[in-house]
This record gives sequence, structure tokens and C-alpha cells, in this order.
Amino acid sequence: DETWSGSHTITGIIIVPSGVTMTISNSTNITLNGYSIISTGGTITVESGATINPSNSHTRLITGSAIKGIYSTIASAMSAATSGQSIEVYGAHTLAANLTVPSGVTLTFKNGSDITLDSHTIQKGSGALAIESGATFTPDIRLMSGSTVLGLYLSLDAAYTDGTEVEVRGGIYTFNNTYVLLNGRSLKVKEGSVFEFPSGKYLDVRPTSTFEADHATFTSISGIWTGIVYRTSSNGYINECNISNATRAILDNSGTPDLVFTGNTITNSTHGIYCGYSGSPEIRNNTLSNISNYAIYCSGSDTNMVIADNTISNSTYGLYFYNANPQISSNKLTHSKVYFNNSNSELTNNLITVSGGYEAFYMYASSPTLFYNTISSTEAWLTIRAFNGSDPVFGDWGLSGYNYLSAGMDADGVIWASNGSHPVLGWNVAGDCETGPYVGGNNSIIGYMVPAAALDGTSGISAQYCWWGQTPAPYCYCLLYTSPSPRDRTRSRMPS
Repeated sequence: DETWSGSHTITGIIIVPSGVTMTISNSTNITLNGYSIISTGGTITVESGATINPSNSHTRLITGSAIKGIYSTIASAMSAATSGQSIEVYGAHTLAANLTVPSGVTLTFKNGSDITLDSHTIQKGSGALAIESGATFTPDIRLMSGSTVLGLYLSLDAAYTDGTEVEVRGGIYTFNNTYVLLNGRSLKVKEGSVFEFPSGKYLDVRPTSTFEADHATFTSISGIWTGIVYRTSSNGYINECNISNATRAILDNSGTPDLVFTGNTITNSTHGIYCGYSGSPEIRNNTLSNISNYAIYCSGSDTNMVIADNTISNSTYGLYFYNANPQISSNKLTHSKVYFNNSNSELTNNLITVSGGYEAFYMYASSPTLFYNTISSTEAWLTIRAFNGSDPVFGDWGLSGYNYLSAGMDADGVIWASNGSHPVLGWNVAGDCETGPYVGGNNSIIGYMVPAAALDGTSGISAQYCWWGQTPAPYCYCLLYTSPSPRDRTRSRMPS
């Protein structure tokens, strides 16, 4: 038996014969120098803390739990392996040739191993391929079948020549053109991956294909790239990713409710999440800032769509809906307007604030219901504008609204209605201000010039059982009737 300690440089192949035990102690540093240590029946023991080759770069041939050989390269261990054995890879390696795992052999990349493919591939072949958490590859593009790794490739296209499921795990990938994820293919982009696209190019997720991304980054090489585009009947999700400098960071044209966008940070783009063709994804916990047009846009989305817990700032339109009726709750919008066109969503517990501009919330032919929202403007002309047949209800039948609507001293008003619009802030069904029942009510309207106004003879605002800033607050303050003034913007006046 023999125990090694200290530093050793091998000058030839070492054979451990039957009946002999070779122990490499925890204080040992061995340089294989291109040679190997092989058991022909003896026992090889490597204690924790021993270092074999610089950076512990070596491979071990294993039968059961017994070490049958220690080799400098993966290829040399694979040449010696027979069916039933496994190969364990430690430390850093740069491939010198393509590797295919032999039949009956398992190739395992251990935690901490660092593999540079260097224009080569690793394929499962008839054997098995295992990768422990903490192993890294450059590049790390994996062909998968479910949870089974089939191979590691140099490019997406190279991987797709041998299958349809690909995972990318870390690294920077620079595209020279639009990348098309063809029908029926699956692409998963994992933590640490960076995808960079040229100006005007995009990631094109075709029908029946699936694109999933977790903790990845998508941006432009220079200028503005087009973004991630989900086509009709495509699938997937984008979770906790950073997306920047895009025309549309995410474009959902899937026409399905199956996509999910959660926890993403989207910045410095023309549009953030853009849902067309009746796309109705779940949009939750995203942060969108500095969006020059629409932070979240929806067209044709149905009532099952959820937009919740998002933070939107410094965007021209925080929410813009056309023929869409999503559920909107617990979003925070600052310096970002809301625009409804033929939309009847329910809004609950949202914070919507703007400073300048025309209004914080513009409704065109829209009749949403609102509960527990704070909607305010400081220097904007108006907080809420109901136009062209908009009949919003701040509450519901028998349900108080508890909305807080306010405008700064430089604003003209809080809520104005025109062109056949009839907002309901509070309406006593039976005519008894103190007993109700009410539609809405318990809303606060705080303004300085003309808090509420119906601008023409076709409009009116019901505003009973609401608080207008006076102390004490009365049960019944007013129903608003049209009383035009000779000013350019005709206003009604509230009876005191």
C-alpha cells in the first residue's frame, strides 16, 4: 500500500495492481503531465482536498463507487471506458475533438467543472449524459428531451439539426439577424443568458413553438431592436427578465390566454408589453419605465386577462386598451396616463398619478367599474375625462367605490363628462340620501377650480354620497346637472 502527500509530477503511467491500495491524501498536489493512474484490480482512493492537475482538471473512470482510473482528458477516459462504467469530469477542460458517449457509459460533469467547447460538440450517443448544478459550459446550448440532456452544441441551429427542444444556460449570444424559432420547436433561455440583436431585428416565435425565459437579458447591440414576437398559437412565458431598447419589448400576437409575463424589468423602449390579436396573457409584477408610447397595450383581450401588481413610471401611456376588458388591480402608475377606448374593465386598488398633460385617465366609449383606486394629477388639465358615451361607475350596485380622485391647484378639474357620457360617482336609487341603497358612493373628489363638470346637454354626473373636501362631510352633496357657461369650455356648476 502507498500513501501520497506533497507535490508530485508523473512521468509515466501508474498501475495499481490487485491487492494494493494507493491513497492520494488531502494535502497532495499531483500533475498528471498527460499520463494516467490506472487500477488493474487495486484500490485508488482520493481524499477530499487533494488536487489533481492545475485547477483540479482531470477525469475519473468509475465502476460502482470505485475509482478505476484517473485521466488528464475526457477523451482518454472515454477511450478506456466500457459498458457499465461512468466518467466523472472535474475542473476546467477545453475540448480538442467532438465527444460521443459510448453505449452503456455515463458521462457526468461535476459541480465546478468548466468546459470550453472550442468549436466541438458533446453528444449523448447511446450512453448517458449528466450535468450537475454548478457545471458550466462555453457556450451552454443544450439539446434536451424533457429533462434528459442529449448534447451540447455551438449554436441554436446546430442543436436543432438533431432535435426540437433546446435550452440556453448562461453566456452572451449576439445575433446578426432576426432569429426564427420554427413551428413546433421549444427554446428555454435560462438565468445568466444575454441575447443581443441588431437594430430592427427580433426573436420570432412562430405558431405552435414555445419560448420560455427566466432571469435572462434581451437587448440591442446598438440602436433599437424590434423585441420578442409571439405569433398565433405560440406558447411560453417570460419571467424576471431584463428587456431594453426595443420597439416592442414583448409583442403577444398569440391570440390565446396561455402566455405569462411576470417579474420583468422593461426599460427605454417604444412599447413595453403589447397585446394584439386578442392576446390575453397574465401580466403581473413587472416594472416598466421610460416607455415612450404604451407601457402595456391590449387590443381585443378578454375579461379573464389579469394585469396586476405592476409598477409603471415615466411612460406616455401606462395602460392603453382598445376593445379590451382585462382585470386591472394593484398597479402603481406614476407620470403615466391611462387611455380606454371601448373598454369596460374593472379597476381595483390602483394608483394612477400624472403631473402635466391633458388628463390622467381618458375614457372614450368606455364604462369601467372602479373600486379603491387613487387617481390624481398635479399640473395636468384634468384628472378624468369621460367622452363619447362613457359611463364609468365608481362602485357598483349596492357597493361603495372608495375611490380617491384629486387634482392639483393648477388643474381645471377632477372629472368632466361630455358627448353623451354619464359617470356615476354615487347614485341613490330610492332618493333617500341617508339610507340608500346606492350605486357607488363613498368616493372622494378633491379639486380647486371645477371639481366635476358636465360639458354639454347630453351628459351628466351622478355624485351623491361622496366627499368633496368639506368638513363635516354631508350624507348627500349633489347631483350634477348641466349649466353651460359662456366660456370656451362650457362647464356645469355644482349647487352648494
